[in-house]
Amino acid sequence: MTGWDYAVNFLLYLQCLLTVRFATGNTCSTNLTTCSVATTTGRIVGDCSNPTLYKYFSIPYAKPPIGDLRLEDPISFTQNSTVLIQGNELPSYCPQIGNSDESEDCLYLNIWSPSSLSISRPVLFWIHGGSNLLGSGSDPYFEGTKFASSQNVVIVTYNYRLGLLGYFDDNDNTNFAIKDTIMALKWVQDNISRFGGNKNLVTVFGNSSGGAIIRALMSSSKANGLFQRAIIQSDPDGYGFNERSFSNGYLTAKFLEMLGCDDKACVKTKSISDIVTAQLSVASTQINPLQYPKVNIASIIAPIIDGDLIIKDYWEYVNSGSLPSGVDTIVGFTKDEGGAAINTLLPSALTAESAINTAYYLLGVDRASYLLASNVFPFNTYTGDGRSILANISTDLLWRCPTQYISRRIVETKMRNIYLYQLNKGIQYSTNINYPLCTNAVCHQDDIPLTFGNYPSGTSTDLQSLSLSIQTAWAKFAKYGYPQTCGSISWPKALTTSNLNICQFGSNSLLASVTPNECQVFDSIKYPFQL
Repeated sequence: MTGWDYAVNFLLYLQCLLTVRFATGNTCSTNLTTCSVATTTGRIVGDCSNPTLYKYFSIPYAKPPIGDLRLEDPISFTQNSTVLIQGNELPSYCPQIGNSDESEDCLYLNIWSPSSLSISRPVLFWIHGGSNLLGSGSDPYFEGTKFASSQNVVIVTYNYRLGLLGYFDDNDNTNFAIKDTIMALKWVQDNISRFGGNKNLVTVFGNSSGGAIIRALMSSSKANGLFQRAIIQSDPDGYGFNERSFSNGYLTAKFLEMLGCDDKACVKTKSISDIVTAQLSVASTQINPLQYPKVNIASIIAPIIDGDLIIKDYWEYVNSGSLPSGVDTIVGFTKDEGGAAINTLLPSALTAESAINTAYYLLGVDRASYLLASNVFPFNTYTGDGRSILANISTDLLWRCPTQYISRRIVETKMRNIYLYQLNKGIQYSTNINYPLCTNAVCHQDDIPLTFGNYPSGTSTDLQSLSLSIQTAWAKFAKYGYPQTCGSISWPKALTTSNLNICQFGSNSLLASVTPNECQVFDSIKYPFQL
């Protein structure tokens, strides 16, 4: 132990005496060496009150993107290893609407690690969703204690810039959210071994727009070698990345207009409140889906094909048989993905006739006519809420069918191993509770409580077992490169284009494909990324 280690331990001991013993009557141990970890960021002091699991929060991986660094590439945060950083509290969220605990100084990551830091464990690096407008690695849903403890893995969460702060595009520089992610992954490569993690066993996993960020990482050579595997949960991969004609010509132009600015220099002078209000207004603008058929109307801010970080769309790389940073992947969706989005976009019930008109509006005359003529959806005989049909259409068009379509191409090219799943049971995510279309359904994000094991008290034994099954499969995939089991049965990779071996989580079975008749129709009318 160095002189510095002794000094740190003494300071920690004094801190413990002041904050614990005198407050509670508890005693303090002087054996606190493992609470202090030297990193390229500085010496991080974690929460080691749990003898089996240590937590290190609010670790800066980049300089605060404020002042002149707003709307610029992230700059690595480095300090002398003798600088003491308290890592006992989670960082603030990046600026977003509806959250009081937010700050533009938000580029931090958090680590949960079993207490024996000398053991080299798989690392699971979580990329949160939220339509690129909301969310944080500090969200209580992503608290990593249960996952890390049950599977003996290291869990990492982090924050990245959101909205136009993350995707401002002046036709010169953009994709700051993706660049933040790459910098956080570089920090993991440089430091995770000191927290008991294996830098050669890093698996990125993410939900929704977090899954789209994973596709962006795999589409960029600048992320090569930073992770070895990927798990993409509920990414609406029917959509590709935004093109500059939209990100610059529409999104950024609208953003500048609402701020009363002409350029980036002006945006740097605006208050964060004005920026958050402006970017929410831009993101809430209803665009014409026929004018911008490639753009996700429910989440119009997205990774950008900028010709530098991302040169081509993910699908173009897959179709050609070569991803710049391709890795073996698990990819899947929930049974009723589209319910939440349709409930948000269409808050009132529809007749079947109104649902047909909506289909024409969203798909255009030719594609909608083909869909209706196929009779795979019961428009003409349905007497209930027409939104239910639209929810099924969106589930197939944006999640279930394109995931299978893309996976078949990956199998054809023998590019990488891929494992598919559908989640047939879930625990309602907080934002879905009041959605009628998500009642007795498994909607978008209903996989999150199961993934991290942070479910409500009173959750059934069946769902608790399902949560453990998912965590076990993810951890085995991170460690060995294959998930081994789908519940209680073996889970092989997708073998052929006619047998994708889709794990049915919640029913312990495998299917060669799901909704094949519906998917055949959507394969014919094409997905947004092909338009």
